[in-house]
This record gives sequence, C-alpha cells and structure tokens, in this order.
Amino acid sequence: KVRRPNDLPYLTALYGRVTAAWLLFLFAVNRRYPVIDKGGMRLVMTFPVVPPQLHARTVKIFRDAAAGSLDAAKHEAWTIQREIVAIGANTAAPAQDG
Repeated sequence: KVRRPNDLPYLTALYGRVTAAWLLFLFAVNRRYPVIDKGGMRLVMTFPVVPPQLHARTVKIFRDAAAGSLDAAKHEAWTIQREIVAIGANTAAPAQDG
C-alpha cells in the first residue's frame, strides 16, 4: 500500500522480499536447491524455466521506484508475478505413489 515516493525504504524492502520469493520458487520449479541466497539471481538466470530478462526487469523495478515512478515499478512487478504464477501452473508435479 505504498503510495508516495517518500515510502521508498518500505517499498524497496517489499520488492526485495518478493524478489527473494520469486527466486526460491524458480529454484523449486527448476528442481534446484539453493544453499545460500547470495548469487541467487545469477544462478536462476542459468535455469531453463525463467521469465524472460528477469534480472534486467527486477533491476528496473528498483530503479523505477527510486526515481519515484511507483506505477511503473508496480506494473513490472505484477507482470513478473503473473509470469511466475503461469510457470508454476504449467509445471507438472511429479506423480506420487500412494
């Protein structure tokens, strides 16, 4: 519910958290297991199933927010979120023996 550019610290913290969640999800979808979170984006960008230009687009979110373009940052974040949800929906879970 960030509405003003002076809420930037809160906004960037939220985008940082959602970016970390996206990366963990992409590790899982690609059946990789992160040991530490440092360098996560670099590793994710080598995976076969990743939204296009994820790194550049996440950087753009932070740049737009820092420049006060909250609508642009929010739009890009929602676009990435929808792509990641679609990846999850298109990823078949392995069959479980019961």
